[in-house]
Amino acid sequence: MHTLEELLHLYGGSDNYLDGICVGYPLEGIELQIIPITDQPVASMDDVKSLGKNQVGEITVKGAIVNESYWANPAANNMTKVRDKTGEGVWHRTGDLGRRDQEGRLWFYGRKSQRVVSMGKTYFTIPVEAVFNQHPEVSRTALVGVKKDKGTDIVPVICVEGAKNKKRKIYLQNDLRSLASDHDHTKEIRDFLFCREFPVDPRHNAKIYREKLSSWANMKLSL
Repeated sequence: MHTLEELLHLYGGSDNYLDGICVGYPLEGIELQIIPITDQPVASMDDVKSLGKNQVGEITVKGAIVNESYWANPAANNMTKVRDKTGEGVWHRTGDLGRRDQEGRLWFYGRKSQRVVSMGKTYFTIPVEAVFNQHPEVSRTALVGVKKDKGTDIVPVICVEGAKNKKRKIYLQNDLRSLASDHDHTKEIRDFLFCREFPVDPRHNAKIYREKLSSWANMKLSL
């Protein structure tokens, strides 16, 4: 496990997640692989090639504490369970995205279902939102995809919680566009929407329902 000193070194004393969120080393007895991102079933680990260090993909795990199947849910098994190359055991696709660094630490980049793919580029929620969350007037942001011209093309849009004053929103939007242009992974983002309150999981306020927010953004914004 990583120590407090190690985390302070990694983040430089800040809470900036531009490079993802470090969640530490795999537990003893857990095998972990990062596999290429796909929304299709993977029948066997023979069909995929594990990604190298610092390459972002789907976090996939195997071990004694990992369930090998869901009860009476063949559709879920088809999408998340992968046979091992040796024929022994089953790998579980977590639906989480991340990378492993050169020291073997795991960095979380967000949910696979909430990534935005636009013009051949993939935007991940954690590092993208970290850019805009730096602004002192922003409480939190959420990355969503909006369909362009009611077609199939998707445009990345940043939803911003709060900012009630209309005049202030104009200045804030300009500030956020400037922040976006400072980073390679956000420089194409030009569209922002202000939402009074994000839809969240009622059990806790941290989990944003980005799927609901995406539906709202598609109705709100005409591109």
